[in-house]
Amino acid sequence: MKKWIILVLSCFFILNTFGFTIIFAEEEISDVKITVISEQKAYEKEFTAEVQVSFYNQDFYNDEIFLSYHILKKEKDGTEEILEFENPRVKVVLDESGTAVIKLQVTLKELIDGAYMEFDLVDESNLFWFSYNQAICLSTDRIELLDRPIYRQIVHFKQAVKNETGIFIINFMIFISGIGVYIYVRRKKIFEW
Repeated sequence: MKKWIILVLSCFFILNTFGFTIIFAEEEISDVKITVISEQKAYEKEFTAEVQVSFYNQDFYNDEIFLSYHILKKEKDGTEEILEFENPRVKVVLDESGTAVIKLQVTLKELIDGAYMEFDLVDESNLFWFSYNQAICLSTDRIELLDRPIYRQIVHFKQAVKNETGIFIINFMIFISGIGVYIYVRRKKIFEW
């Protein structure tokens, strides 16, 4: 029994250590990383995306860096088709730690199921996109675009619960009370239907 416990704990610590090594290695390799903080799936044409931009190599930062995005779609043969390249830009202003958290209001022309939004940075003083510059190692997250009405309703429900928790709880209690009154009235036969 002791051997099994030692074996399980050893495997846990080895895998845990290996996993942390991979995470730290990725941060050291990337010069710039764009991480999506908000939901990584979008079901509507208009939504707010919240991203964190981290500059691990400050040499690539200047006052003319802007965050933008491209809309792409993966084809059946594995290639990526660029649907929209130029989109609105938001200025990146870093804090002391070399990061910036940016809320970007996104308005899409069309919600194409299976397409995705890939974030990018543009240096307007040196006139280049980070993703196309071979000297910069850019790591970026994507937001998957899905045109699915049922999921859209689920997202609205989650947002209502998250943003208006008090109102949701009161409405839920009134709903349960209404069911209770209905059952009481039916059992006591106060009203004949």
